[in-house]
Amino acid sequence: MQLAPSTYYDATSRLPSARCLRDEVLKPEILRVHESNCDGVDGAKKIWKQLKREGIEVANCTVRRLMKDEGLSGARRGRQFKITTISDENQHRPSDLVDRQFVAPEPNRLWVADLTYVKTHTSWSAEDPSAVARSPNSRRRKTLHWKTPAEALEDQLRLLQQAGDATID
Repeated sequence: MQLAPSTYYDATSRLPSARCLRDEVLKPEILRVHESNCDGVDGAKKIWKQLKREGIEVANCTVRRLMKDEGLSGARRGRQFKITTISDENQHRPSDLVDRQFVAPEPNRLWVADLTYVKTHTSWSAEDPSAVARSPNSRRRKTLHWKTPAEALEDQLRLLQQAGDATID
């Protein structure tokens, strides 16, 4: 990147901004409050409220930004992700017929499906409409459509029946 020499020297000789000076004053205060409560379990919101109680006026977003800069974070309760699949190592798994190569050489040569759990406000259960089946087009690498598992199963059985490979009871 090309810079004029005067621009470089102006930038290096410039005094720190008011924000930088204020940040340098606030960082030790945030660190003090963070470490004072049970070895740093407080998050930005509680630290911000404690600083306000002590008479230090600072914005919540400033506390968050400075905590991120300093690598500080509050304690997180519970697991931070939802396990949707509990695999059984003793269970027989179907063989990988495509050897993880999901690209079809020509149309209608490779059909794949994907079951995805979408988090809703109701639940994570497989019976809930929050579980959807995705039918990707392996040739064009695009999703053809999304359906709930019941709709997808009906479609697959109908297609198999049309091909003469299955009977629907």
